[in-house]
Amino acid sequence: MFARLLFAALVCFGALAQPLKVYTEDFPPFNVLDEQGRPSGYAVELLAQLMQEAQQDYRLELVPWARALTLGKQMPNTLIFTIARTSEREAFFYWIGPFANRTTALMRLRDSPLRVGSLEEAKRYRIGVINGDAGMEMLRAQGFVHGKNLIALDKRNDLIRLLQLKSIDFVVASPNIMHYVARRAGLSPDQLSIQLILNQGPEGFYFALNRQSPPELAQRLQAALQRLDERGSLDALKRKYQIE
Repeated sequence: MFARLLFAALVCFGALAQPLKVYTEDFPPFNVLDEQGRPSGYAVELLAQLMQEAQQDYRLELVPWARALTLGKQMPNTLIFTIARTSEREAFFYWIGPFANRTTALMRLRDSPLRVGSLEEAKRYRIGVINGDAGMEMLRAQGFVHGKNLIALDKRNDLIRLLQLKSIDFVVASPNIMHYVARRAGLSPDQLSIQLILNQGPEGFYFALNRQSPPELAQRLQAALQRLDERGSLDALKRKYQIE
């Protein structure tokens, strides 16, 4: 009996001691590559503080969001961020957070003549989303169809570019993030206009740990995030990156 308990304890310790595989995407100002090509941003800095606080080694890689989401759902000891917590994703992850508020909106170019009052009306138009994003899940649940009125892209810069080219009519995304992407693409943020607010709860952005990982690891990370929050570390980073 003692030998079996010792073996189980060693297995658990080994899982916790392994470097955590962490995946994220280009999602400014939460996660972005700096001028030297290194991951930076509010959530990237918070991740570094979180892992130091939890005494957890990790390896971070930027990949397209659809790939990050697939890896996060399938691979134990894998963490992905910055992710919206939705009912479709609930069973796949332990949720660490929230560490920021989330708003999702239907947006258009300000000079566009198109107007809609509901998602049902929006089905007449081409809506750009990020592949695998919570916005895409929301629209699919409302009956939008890929290739017809739902255009899934891998890069947010392409959402802006296709809006300007009138290849899509609206985008579904976070206004704060799209304003940041617009500036990066040389477009003034005030050229984007919110048409509809589309939030679906639970609200907030999270780190998501694959559900096949040890629950003790999730508890340790959540406790570490709570300590950082109590010390004011999250507020300091939000001020630095102008996160609301």
